[in-house]
This record gives sequence, C-alpha cells and structure tokens, in this order.
Amino acid sequence: MYNRAMRNLQSTTRHGATARRSPDTPGTRLTIGALFGWQVYERTMLIEYYRELIQGIMQAAQEHQCNLLLACGMSPSSFPVVLRPALPLHMPGVDFVPVGAHNTDGLILSYPLVGEMEAALLNHLQATQFPFVTIGGPQTTAAVQIDNAYGVEQALQHLRAHGHTRIAFISGFLGDKEGDGVQRLRTYQRCMANWGLPVDPRLIVYGDYAVDGGYHAMQNLLRDGVEFSAVMASDDSSAIGAMRAIREAGLDIPGDIAVIGFDDTLQAALSQPPLTTVRTAPFELGRQATELLLQRLRAPSLPQASVRFTPRLVLRQSCGCIASQVKPSLPATPTEAAFPDPQTLVDAMAQAVLPFTLHLQQDEVLALCDRLATALLRALESGSPTLFYAEIEDLLRLVTTIRDDAYAWRWALAHMDAVMRHHPLAAPQRAHCDEWIATARETIAEAIQRQHRTYLETQRLRANQMGLLSAQLLTALSEEQIYTILAKQAPELGVNHLAIAFFERNIEGVPERAQFQIVVGKQQFCGTQEPDAFPPRGVYPDDVPFALALLPLGDETDITGYTVFDAAQLESAGALTQQIKVALRMVRLYQTALDGLQAAEEAGRLKSRFLSMVSHELQTPLRVIVGDSERLLQVIPEQAALQRIAGSARHLDALVRDILDLSSDEIGQLKVTREALDLAATLSSVFAIGAQLAHEKGLAWRVDMPPALPTVWADSARMRQIALNLITNAVKYTPTGSVGVALSVHDQVVKVEVHDTGIGVPPEEQKLIFSEFYQSSRTQSAQASGLGLGLAISKRLVEMHGGEIGVHSDGRHGASFFFTVPILGAELSPAPPPLTSVSALSHPASILLVDDEPRLLAMHADAICQQIPGALVTTAESGVQALEMMYQHPPDLVMLDLRMPGLDGFGVLEQMQATEATRPIPVIILTGQALGEADMARLRGRVEAVLNKGLLRTDEVMAQLRKALASRSDALPGDTHALMRRAIAYIQEHFDAPLTREEVARYVGVSPGYFSRSFRKEAGVSFQEYLNRYRIYQARALLSEGRSSVTEVAYSVGFQNVSYFCQVFRQEVGVSPRMYQKHPSRA
Repeated sequence: MYNRAMRNLQSTTRHGATARRSPDTPGTRLTIGALFGWQVYERTMLIEYYRELIQGIMQAAQEHQCNLLLACGMSPSSFPVVLRPALPLHMPGVDFVPVGAHNTDGLILSYPLVGEMEAALLNHLQATQFPFVTIGGPQTTAAVQIDNAYGVEQALQHLRAHGHTRIAFISGFLGDKEGDGVQRLRTYQRCMANWGLPVDPRLIVYGDYAVDGGYHAMQNLLRDGVEFSAVMASDDSSAIGAMRAIREAGLDIPGDIAVIGFDDTLQAALSQPPLTTVRTAPFELGRQATELLLQRLRAPSLPQASVRFTPRLVLRQSCGCIASQVKPSLPATPTEAAFPDPQTLVDAMAQAVLPFTLHLQQDEVLALCDRLATALLRALESGSPTLFYAEIEDLLRLVTTIRDDAYAWRWALAHMDAVMRHHPLAAPQRAHCDEWIATARETIAEAIQRQHRTYLETQRLRANQMGLLSAQLLTALSEEQIYTILAKQAPELGVNHLAIAFFERNIEGVPERAQFQIVVGKQQFCGTQEPDAFPPRGVYPDDVPFALALLPLGDETDITGYTVFDAAQLESAGALTQQIKVALRMVRLYQTALDGLQAAEEAGRLKSRFLSMVSHELQTPLRVIVGDSERLLQVIPEQAALQRIAGSARHLDALVRDILDLSSDEIGQLKVTREALDLAATLSSVFAIGAQLAHEKGLAWRVDMPPALPTVWADSARMRQIALNLITNAVKYTPTGSVGVALSVHDQVVKVEVHDTGIGVPPEEQKLIFSEFYQSSRTQSAQASGLGLGLAISKRLVEMHGGEIGVHSDGRHGASFFFTVPILGAELSPAPPPLTSVSALSHPASILLVDDEPRLLAMHADAICQQIPGALVTTAESGVQALEMMYQHPPDLVMLDLRMPGLDGFGVLEQMQATEATRPIPVIILTGQALGEADMARLRGRVEAVLNKGLLRTDEVMAQLRKALASRSDALPGDTHALMRRAIAYIQEHFDAPLTREEVARYVGVSPGYFSRSFRKEAGVSFQEYLNRYRIYQARALLSEGRSSVTEVAYSVGFQNVSYFCQVFRQEVGVSPRMYQKHPSRA
C-alpha cells in the first residue's frame, strides 16, 4: 500500500510538475497549498478548529498576495469517526484532490497525519526537497507547534490545586503517532508519574476529537467502575461529549467530576457549566505557518526554523472555580497621581481582554488598548470625547470585521474605569470620565446586540436559501438541470464561485481524466483534462490572487471528483457539496432506472413482436393440418390416429391464438369490436361444444338461463372465446361429476358463471391464476397441459368490455368461474345505423359544452350555433352540473375540458362509463393541459378526439365536432386511436427535441405513411403542422414572461433555425416574435 502511494505521488509529480518558481522573479505569484490530515468537515459542519486555522492561513496569504489552494476533507459521520482526509494520494480512506507538489510552490501540512499517509507524504516531500511546513508535526521538520507539554501541565496542576489526584485522560485518535493528541497524552503520563500520582491504563480512553467520541469514552470509564474525580480531554469536543455523559449518569460537574478541555473553541464557553480549557490560538498557528513557509521560499538556503506557541489556561466553572474567581481582577491600590501612567493603564486593560479574544494576538491587543487609553487621556485634557468615541467605533468595526468577541472589550473598559477611579481627578474630569466610559460601554453593548441579530438574520436567510436549493435540487432529473439550479440559487447563499470536476477512473480505480466545469463564476469553462491538472489554464486571472477550497465528492458511490469554492465561502461549501452529491446520486439513479425501464420496454416490444411473427407463421401450417385431418375424419371417422392428430392440432391452434392475443395486448393492439348482442344466442355454439367435451369425459352437463336476457354491448367473438376458455378449463380439471353454465342478470350486467365439481382452486392461488404463464398446483395434480395464458387473456378481454372476472372455490370441492358483461339499455337497442352527416339526425343535434371558464363556453357556443345550424347548445361550468344535465337529457355530443375544480374531466368520463344512459355518448376533449401517455390511457369511453386549446382554429374544431356527430363510430379503429393518442402525448413531452415523423411513427410501432394518414384523422391537422403549432403555443408563453431572447425561445421549444421560427410564428400568431414579446396582449 505504501509503495503504491509513493508511485502515485511520483506519477502526479511527473504529470503535473512545473519548474519551481523563485519568489523574487518579477511577474510571478507564489501558490501555496494546505493539506489537512484530518477531515475539515464533519458531514456538513466546518470543524471550528479548522475554521480558525484556515482563516489564519488565508489572512497571511492575502497579506502577501499569494495564491492559496485548500484541500478540505469531509467525513460522512461524526461518530464513529471515519478518517477521510483530502490529499493528493490514491489510497483507501483518502479522497484524492489535486493539491500537492505538482501545482504549488510550497505546502502546509496540518497534523495528525496517520499511518501510511504520513510516511507517503513526508518521505516524498523530503526526498524531492520540496518546501513544506507542518502544524503540530515533529521537530525534525520546519514546524509551527503548540507547547502541548506546558498546556497539559498547567491544566493538571490546576486540577491538583483543586485536590484531585485520580485524573482520567481522554486522548485524540488512536492511530496518531506525532500529532498534538499523542504529545498531550505523553505529557499527561509523564506528569502523573513525576508527581507520584497513579498512572492507571484504564483511565486513558480515546475520544477521536469528536463530541460523540468523548461521550462514549466517558460512558466506558463510568461503566468500568474506575475511580477518578477529574478528567482532562485532549480537545474541547471530547470534553463536551464527556460532560454530557456525566450529566446523563446523574453526576454533577464539577462536584462529582471536574473537567478541563484543550483548544478553547466557541463550544467551550457555551457549555454548561462553562468549560475550563487551554487556549491554543489556531488562527495564529495558521498565520505563522504561512509566514514560515514564505520565509523558507524566499530564503531556501537558511536553516529550517520552527515556531512554538505557549498556550494559556482559561479558567471557567467546569474545573471547580466559582464565577468570581475567573473574572479578571481589578486593581485596588489608590495613588496620589492625577493621571495614571499610560503603560500601566494599557497593561491592565490588555490583561483583562486577552483571555476572551478569538483572533487578536497579544501585540495587537496591546496596540488597541494603547490607542484607547491615549484617546481617553487626551479627551480628559481637552474636555472633548470626540477622539475617544472615534477610537471606540474604530475598535468595534475591526472586531466585527474579523469576527472577534466584542464582549471582551467591556472588560477593558471595566479595568480602565477601575484604574481611573484610583486617581484623584478634578470633579469635572471625574464626571466626564464616568460619563464617557459609560457611553462607551453602551456602544459596545449595542454592537454586541447588533452582532447577534445580524448573525441570527444571516442564519435565517441561509437556512431559507439552503432549504429552497435543496427542494429544487430534488426535482432535478439531469445534471444540466442541477447546474442550472446551482447557477441561479448558489449566489443567493453568497457563493460567487463554484466549479465541479468528475473523475473518469481506470480499472484500478485511479482517476485518468477529469471533466471540469465552472457552474458559478465570472469565467465560463467546460472541458476535459488530466485529473491532477488544477487549476485549468486561463480560468483564474493572473492579476489578482485566488484562494480556492477543494472539497471531495467522495467515492462511497460511483460519483468521484471534487467541488471548488472561493475559500471565503467555507461555511456554505460543506452543505452545498453534500447537496450536490445527493442530487447527482438521485439523477444518476433516475437515469439508470429510466435506462432500465426503456430497455425492459424495448425487450417487451421485441418479445411481443417476435411472438406475433412466430405465431402467425405457425398458424398457416396448423390450419392446413386441422382442415385436412377434419376432412379425412369425415371419410374415415373411426381412425384413432387421425382423431389424435386433429385433436392435437386444434389444441395447438388454440395455444397459438392465445400467444397472438397476448402479444397483441402487450403492444396495445388487442382489439374488441362491440355491438348489440343477444348473449344467449351468441354463446349457444359454445354451449354445444361444452356439452360434447363433457360427454366425451363422462361428465354431466347443464345450462341454466332465464327465458329472456337484456341486450349486451360486447364483441361476439371475444364472448365466445372467454366462455369457451372457462368451460374447457372446467372440463379439464373435473375428473368426475358435472360441469354447468348459468346466466343471470345483476345490476346492469349479465353474469356468466361456469361451475364444476372438480379439484377446485386453492385460496392462495385464486388471484394468481389470472397472471400470464401461471401454472397452478392443480395443473400438476391433474396432469393437465397448457401455457397458462387462457385465463390471463380472458381477464384482459373482460376488462376491455368494462366487466369483471373472478373465481369462487374452497380449494377442495369444485370451482365457480364467472365474468360479467355490461347491459346495453333497451332504448339504445338495436343500435342505430351509422349516420353519414349531421343532417341525417332525426332531431337537431344537441351538444353539451363543459368548461369552468365562462368566456370560453360563450365563445364555443356562438361558434357552434354559427357553423352547425339548428344545433341545441347547452353549457355546464362544472363536472357535477354536466352529469346532472346528461342524466336528464342525454346529448348527442359532449365537448369536455379536463382541468376543472372538484370533479375534473377524467372523473366525468368515469361516471359516464358507469351509467348506461351516458356510456354511448361521444366525447371531444378540448383541454389546455399537456397530456402524457398515462393521461391518454385514462380517456375511457367514446372519446372521439383530443384537441388542445389554442392549437386548432375555430373552423378546425367545428370540423371535428361535425365528424363526431356524423359518424356514431370511430373514424379510426380503436387500437389506432390509442396509438395516435400515444403519439400526441409523445409530441407534447418531447416537443423541444428535434422530432421527425419517422421517429414518432417508430415510437408507436407503425409505418410513416400509415402514421401520417392516421394522425391527420385523429388530430385534424398534419403531424408537422401540429408540431409547429404546439411549439408556437409554448413559445408564446415564454415570450410573455419576457425573461428570454427570441433566439433562446426558438431553441428552447425545438426549432433549429431562428428564421424559420420567426416565419412560422408570424404565420400562426400574426405578428413577429419580437413584437409579441413587447405587446403580448395585442396579438
């Protein structure tokens, strides 16, 4: 593993290395990189230590006008800790990002660097003599270090002062060999031994630098029953987690267990009780590491140097100190001098401020205190507070800008006031001094309040924008949509630069190429490059320095690569990267599912076509065999072999017909041709066959039916097919006994029931036997043959008639299969002959218009009255009102809108089909909504045409109405109707793509010529005219919004030529697109 990492490092250097630049070369700008051996983010949260550390690095880089690259690792969870640094290494447990010796002039390495990663990085950098500085690393390298020994010793001595002798220690990460955590652990062990205190290995646990890690570490200590009264943690996060476990155990802090942390993060001051800790100033660590690296780059011949920081113990209440003990002490000795010594005043103020500052260092605090003290003394001399108030305002601006703690400066004013009270000022000066310091305190209080409210508002807006972005990303169905959403929403989060790179990996998982694209930024770039080639040439300007943070997308999925942010947006970068990962994963899963669905559909279509083709080819020889064998049986009726041939051929012919029906159903071409039927007469031939089959097997046969049955609306051939299938099955599975058929009338349907005394159907199989190719257990028990298609096809045919099919059986004593057929009302039977024209109606044509828009109703009613003389037009503004009117006076035709409040158009169609009087009424759909294939499939009943509002002219709509009134049967066969509606849905879903007649014809499975003829009959216009009109309809909506240019609109609706778009638009709308965009209401 180590050797492989070294090879990868060397390969990266060879592919991406450039000649080392001299810092003194005119026109050059240094680029430094920062690598962190620990993840910078826990899930989406920026770890506070690294926030401060990076801010220090960024400030120094900005001061020296250097380019900066930050490799920011992300952990998928906070506990258990999954070590996931971002490094220029191709190793398990490491996310590769292109920040290394190949594209920087020097590197900052922040410890801990664990195991093989440490060896691979350090050995390579030292072997190539590449300039680098470590933070918290070994003393053998140029390093910026914390005096961990001093900090731990101060904390332990403080606990000893509180009387504690058995002190537990929560260390960092078990695999750390040289970092701060192991240094602090060694100091703890040494101090305990030197002081003669017990060094119990059971008192040492590991918290993994995490709140949850400290929580579980403390739980283990408490569960093991080890005696201790205090605990020190190697970091504040572990200490805060330990405090939670202590409280949950019912113990008091510090009464039962005292706690001290390390680092002094913001969480330390916010914990309950406030956590005593050791301040390490990570901001200054980062700043000094950058300064030290630049010093090495400018003077490489000088011996390498190191910088050591002395940490400071910050007393709060978790160690056992009370609140009064941790406040800065005020001077108490009076003096006879009229004015204090300025240096004395400055020192007192700085001593009070330093324990509470976040970023300001001692020299900076002293300088600010000096300015305040000098301003106050001069103000007292002059009698004017202007200079003092100006210094206060300047101070607060600085504190707010660098995000330091303004509250610390209240302590400075408190000490300033205390010092001044120990000097005998004149009465006017005393009054001025008290007033001015009090005013300064109020000014600071207002700044604190403003700072807090600004933070709350910023967080509220950020949460709102992040929620909006998340909601929009979840709707994305393609990577292009993700980029569009990010380009629009990310700037609202303050993100001014965002790029995304995806790796293409080889068989070993090593990136070979990178697809790099800028999503948000001043520059536009999209291209392929080497995976370690960053930044791309010409993308980032040379005249100003850049500071970029690279966050890995991770490799827990197939998505590998990284995001690039301006380093100033580190707070949002983690959450945004996680959002991008989730969105990309969803898009790719969707695309995979879509590809799988399309492949399955294509396989299904190929299978069905293959079955249809083969079945048709089989039928021809079978018919010859059946015909010849039956003719020979008429001559030689007792020939047993010939009877077997004829019987087997008939059986095989039935199987082939079932396969044909199955394949026809799967491609939407299973046909039924309904007519008014006398079901008893239609099934009489089937009953005769049933009687013969029963007689041949020695079974009793019985048919029960009433003297007269109402007329049904059904396909005669399909009725015989269904009934024969059920009777054949009944005979097949009845060894002895009887088989019978009963016909009866129930609630507007005729019920056909085939019952037998056979082996029955097990209850658990009664729903399954209607599935394709299902072989019931009774098939094996009866040694019966078959494909398992007969019942499945029967079910589909019954459903196409609007009926129901089922079975009743206890599984042991026979079975009763049934199906129902809707009754055709007596007033509609016999069916009227087809009409050839509107005038052939024996009464004026009655047309019901249904739409929730009164203006459209009035317009269509006027047009009908003008173009269809004598027509009786009624209107309804809701689905419920329309049904009531149809029940009272069934019209000759209904023109129906689909989108209506309450009962919509789909509901109206369903109710019409459920009622005998309204079922035969032809319907024309006139809707403004786009319909998908699923919507088209819901258009049940006698839907003659589906028209789009705004697409057809009034005369074309009237032509469709006249056609529907003139012919009480479909102009197209039912299956062709369905195919053309699929084509319309396909056009509406893909209008923005370069569609052709051939493509759509291929999609619905017919020839282009047949498609053209059928489409014109269905839509009333040609395919190309319909496509153009639909595109123009969409273009009008986009132009009305006014957010896109004419060219953008033309391409977005599917036109490949802007001139042609303008020509078609003018032809359809009457004005040019540009004129329409300016004045849409005039068109």
